[in-house]
Amino acid sequence: MGEFEQEWAAALPRLVTAYESGRLVPFIGSGMSRATCTDWKGMIEELEKAAGFSQAQKDDEKCPSREDLVRRANRAVRALKAGTPEAFKEALQGALIQGPAGQPAIPEQTEALARLWWPLVLSTNYDNLFAHAFLAHPGRELAIVGRGVEDCQRVLNSLTVAGRTLLWALQGYLEETPCSPAPVKDTLRLQAQLVVGHEEYRRVTYRDIHFRRAFAEVFRHRSLLFLGAGIQESYLQELFGEVLELFGPTTRAHYALLRKGEVDAEFMLARFQIVVLEYENHARLPGALDELAEAVNRPRQTAVGWRWGGVQRGSEGGPSSPALEIVRGPLPAEPAEGECLAVSTTATEGAFSLSRESVKAALQGWGVSFENGEPVPPSWLPPYLGQFGDRPVYAVRSRKPVLSEGNLTRVYLAARALFEHVQDRRHRHIHIELLATGHGQTTGDQTYPARFSLVQMVRAWADWGRERGDQTPLCLTIHVVEAPVYHDVASGRIDVLELLSCPDVRFFAEVAGAPGTIERRLFQKPPEDKLETVVGELQLPPEGWQLRVTPPAGDEAERPVQDVLLSSLEELGVVPGSTIHFTRR
Repeated sequence: MGEFEQEWAAALPRLVTAYESGRLVPFIGSGMSRATCTDWKGMIEELEKAAGFSQAQKDDEKCPSREDLVRRANRAVRALKAGTPEAFKEALQGALIQGPAGQPAIPEQTEALARLWWPLVLSTNYDNLFAHAFLAHPGRELAIVGRGVEDCQRVLNSLTVAGRTLLWALQGYLEETPCSPAPVKDTLRLQAQLVVGHEEYRRVTYRDIHFRRAFAEVFRHRSLLFLGAGIQESYLQELFGEVLELFGPTTRAHYALLRKGEVDAEFMLARFQIVVLEYENHARLPGALDELAEAVNRPRQTAVGWRWGGVQRGSEGGPSSPALEIVRGPLPAEPAEGECLAVSTTATEGAFSLSRESVKAALQGWGVSFENGEPVPPSWLPPYLGQFGDRPVYAVRSRKPVLSEGNLTRVYLAARALFEHVQDRRHRHIHIELLATGHGQTTGDQTYPARFSLVQMVRAWADWGRERGDQTPLCLTIHVVEAPVYHDVASGRIDVLELLSCPDVRFFAEVAGAPGTIERRLFQKPPEDKLETVVGELQLPPEGWQLRVTPPAGDEAERPVQDVLLSSLEELGVVPGSTIHFTRR
């Protein structure tokens, strides 16, 4: 076993542990886009051509040093930015693309990295290759953010609050290069943040104190995994050094996969707490990332469940009685005494569909009748429930177009209907999957991430328990197979204890006023509070403003504020983690 293989085998368990706890964050550089995009030297040469510099002005035939390349990049960028506003962007787009025209292939190393779900990814690349590779996997969301004040605030929020995956483009982003535009909204503004070269990047990072502070928080509280990134660049080392000088050593190491000899590995560990794993050839990188994905996905020691319930206080503590459990895994294959099963389904006129094919195995194990390889449809108990014959197995239809409530409201109401029905049947334990999140469902009206289904189910359980005085012997186990959801629970980005304990709703409001300015406020309000309370605290005149709620509450994307002033937050579809966006009409 070679030196890299030994070091990689030793580092892999720590990388997996950091990933499971939500601490591992990839930091990708130009090496992750090779050979679809050109390398640093080739890009500079193309920029020089676009700027009109002759071959004689270059460093002849010698191999240019890093300092030579920095100098040449700065000169070419200055010349291009002195031209028309679009000249620099077009030159950079042309300089990045390598190979024949057409839809380029995603590099192996990028495909391997995108196999895993990540809550946050840092990038010094300009291209959209990672966005394409990541979004090719179903059920994922991605937002691309830059160095602006609001974007840095979103990055900081992402460390503790569940949300869509963020790609933090540190040097700008080209949404159309080299692939056709990835389906990500609102990225054109990041073209104004394009920077090339040490001098320009050092200037913007030192000018933008909000960016440096946001980077410091990520560096302190996450383990960065540098992939294809030039950590030998002095402006990056200055950022690392500033964090360590101001805040002292971090509690976790960072890691870098680099070709042997690119950096002084001992210096990087001693000075910046970066463990450098050196391979002989770049061809080893895709395989290493595949091994990381396999190690994350195969059975091992990890948190497989989380439990909450009551505790009898006393001088020496007291017994606990768990009432809610979240389990990482599929529904149980067979019943135990006093248990019942609840599966998510869609049902329209003459049609019945399960959330996913794997649920059929559970239904068979629980004794549900099948015909021609399909379960016999349940007998419906309007509006939300059905029962499969005389078995303790229930279908929960939380998405039905003829109902008037918003999607997430239906999840809440359907869950409560189940709890009421099951309690009356004297079951002691419910096993249920997440409602309205399976890719097998066919209504096509899901407009929210799976984590919000969990949030609504937990809220329904907590509210129902409070109304009963928490005296019910019923227990609930929610089975989660969606990786982003159980990772958000494990990392604390979904605060289940808050959902169980607090009947009010914690949400955000964003006010987009003057161009380029966004005010973001945190609110904690009872769900029955009217919108006018929030509008009043924001000091917004109702006339001339419109709003939308994310995740969307229903079919209406935007509504005039004055039309819904007297609507409650619940009626608007505001749930824990929602954002109300206010914009001028």
